[in-house]
Amino acid sequence: MNQEDVYAPGEAPPPASLPQWASAPPAPQVAAPSDTLPRPRREYVEGLTRVGWAIALGSVSLAVARATHILPDWEAGRWWMFTIGFGIVAVLSGLLAVVYSVASFGEARRHSRAARGAGLAVLALLVGGALLVGAGVSLVDDWDRLDVPDAWDRIDLTPEKRGIVDTIDSARDRTAASGADVRRHGRIGGCYTGDAADPGEEVACREAHRLEVVVAIELPGSSDAYPGVAELTATALDLCREPVDAAVERDTTGLDLRALVPTEVEWLAGDHQAMCVFQFASPVTERVAE
Repeated sequence: MNQEDVYAPGEAPPPASLPQWASAPPAPQVAAPSDTLPRPRREYVEGLTRVGWAIALGSVSLAVARATHILPDWEAGRWWMFTIGFGIVAVLSGLLAVVYSVASFGEARRHSRAARGAGLAVLALLVGGALLVGAGVSLVDDWDRLDVPDAWDRIDLTPEKRGIVDTIDSARDRTAASGADVRRHGRIGGCYTGDAADPGEEVACREAHRLEVVVAIELPGSSDAYPGVAELTATALDLCREPVDAAVERDTTGLDLRALVPTEVEWLAGDHQAMCVFQFASPVTERVAE
């Protein structure tokens, strides 16, 4: 017996060392922090996380959709797919944010901290609802302004028709007619604060205005070739005089009669309408044509 094997009375022998092939006992498993939460609260937290992502995605998409308005020829519908696409994403994201907010509110009511959790869920619901409404209004407005159903028909064009479209697009930068917005969207009998070149805003004719729309006429000619702004304006003025005299029951001597004619792109697209308007040197507060 070795001296190392002799122990004093009451003395325990040292623990035997483990052989090399023996493994240490496995470490106790610690649950992830999210798993330690009660199930209702965990689902509530996860729901608010989804709300946050939905609101972030919707806000970015809405911002991008509005930013496309500054792109060249946006009004002509050249970028309509980007505008409408991001607008749809924003609407769907707002809808998801509302749905997740409602679900989180229900889970928060099942947790002991219901007051705080329900308050956050309601706040998320308000933000998501505002995003949904804002994105929806923007999408409807862009859809109407860009005339999406008509723009959709331009996707599938034959090479010949695409050449015509390219010609129209290039003509947009070379020609322009005065009062384009009033000519396309103006109201017969409407009064405007600006002049024929820049009509400004429509106001009640009893308020100060410098432009009055009298009648609309149809210009003769073929859509194959654009006569030019000067020729169209001269033709329109000749055609305007008879219907203007019929619409006005007073002496129009000295009044400045103007004609708002189509641009080349509008003419080639088949729009041959002109507007006959009175332009006043100084603001007036009455309607000429009754």
